[in-house]
Amino acid sequence: MTAQPRTTAEIRLPVLTGALVVIVAVAAFESTSTSALLPTITAEIGGRSTYALVFGLFTLAELVALVIGARVCDTMGPVRSLQSGAALHLAGLLAAGTAPEFGWLLGGRVLQGAGSGLVTVSVYVLIAQCYTDRERAGIFAVMASAWAIPGLLGPVAGGALAQAWDWRAVFLAIPVFEVVALIAVWPTLRVIERRSVRRPATEPVGRRLLAVALLAAGVVTIMSLRLLPTDLAWPVLGVSIVVVVVGVRPLLPAGALRMASGLPAGIMLRGFVAGFFFGAQFLVPLALIEGRGYSVAGAGLALSCSVVGFSVGGLLQGRDLVRRLRFTVLMRISLGLLTVGMAATAVGLSPGFPSVLAYVGWGIAGLGLGSGITALNVFVLDQAEPARRGSASAAMRITDSVGNAVMVAIAGLVLATSGGTGRPAADAAVLVIGCFAGGMLVTMLLTRRLRVVEQ
Repeated sequence: MTAQPRTTAEIRLPVLTGALVVIVAVAAFESTSTSALLPTITAEIGGRSTYALVFGLFTLAELVALVIGARVCDTMGPVRSLQSGAALHLAGLLAAGTAPEFGWLLGGRVLQGAGSGLVTVSVYVLIAQCYTDRERAGIFAVMASAWAIPGLLGPVAGGALAQAWDWRAVFLAIPVFEVVALIAVWPTLRVIERRSVRRPATEPVGRRLLAVALLAAGVVTIMSLRLLPTDLAWPVLGVSIVVVVVGVRPLLPAGALRMASGLPAGIMLRGFVAGFFFGAQFLVPLALIEGRGYSVAGAGLALSCSVVGFSVGGLLQGRDLVRRLRFTVLMRISLGLLTVGMAATAVGLSPGFPSVLAYVGWGIAGLGLGSGITALNVFVLDQAEPARRGSASAAMRITDSVGNAVMVAIAGLVLATSGGTGRPAADAAVLVIGCFAGGMLVTMLLTRRLRVVEQ
């Protein structure tokens, strides 16, 4: 499938690209800086006992907004969804930055989550609609870097800003960048709105909202498993996964759960790839600290290696040599890098092996992730009908959230079973990373289900 023909005199692509980069970078910075600042925030306005709600309510609101955003993008075009999402996100930032109490902060996080969901779908649809097939890989590569680098700097810059002024300054400064970006791109958005592909709404929204309610309930329960005793958490996880599968089924393309060829398989692969990688990621610094005695800063460098690899992997997608590869070959290379990188990381974290392998391995895994995720983004938008790209984009993000939640929960429960500290925790982390590397190898074998793109 190809994007609609565009008139470059009307659609100013450099301005649009710049605005999208700012929007994505701001979201990444806000997400990681919030995680770093939350202990300081709760110490001032309370809420330490309900700490997890800050992230759980954000995720819940984001999932609901993804479903609504998909419908808005498909029926009315991406511009209204982007404008509404940006407005909600700005309101949420302002509410969080002025929160006199914890409940006010939670309200702000709900608005931020809703805005994030709407904006995410809109960005994907705008890329599909305004950039040619050849340009999409490059723009997704830029988006990958726009997310990775601010995400890496967020905790440090946010902490420095909070120390110099106040934690509220982080939330109140971000809207300035969003507003400037939206003002600059406003004339271009008006042109895009006139030319957006639309289709009439055919499915009752109530059915989709019921599905997302089940999905959100399952995901939030999975995210809260650490609050339960280990012997109870495992059966609750099993029940929650069933609830998630029932809820997610109507939100995905037909045949997705059975990995039907083409678009459904591409969307499901996103969830597997993201789930295995991010389910293992928090274990890498933990194993370096608990098993090798590294400092927090030294262990964090492993994550920096993956960020660099992720950015490089995404940028490589824009190169002619890479674009000439068959898509299934490209995906096998990407998932092969992920498998080798994760396996090398597990070896490097094991006793008797040089720990440098963990740093190199996690950097290689990041390279494979950046390459694979960027390629899957392009594939899904190419395979989706123009008027259903909102639904396809939302489905990708939903599988990401579900995959992350399930794999992180499994890793966390294995870690809790080991005792959570010292050498036993490090050994458990190595075991999980190794198993997830095996899961990535199985995922690589499923790439044959993507063959539709080569027909």
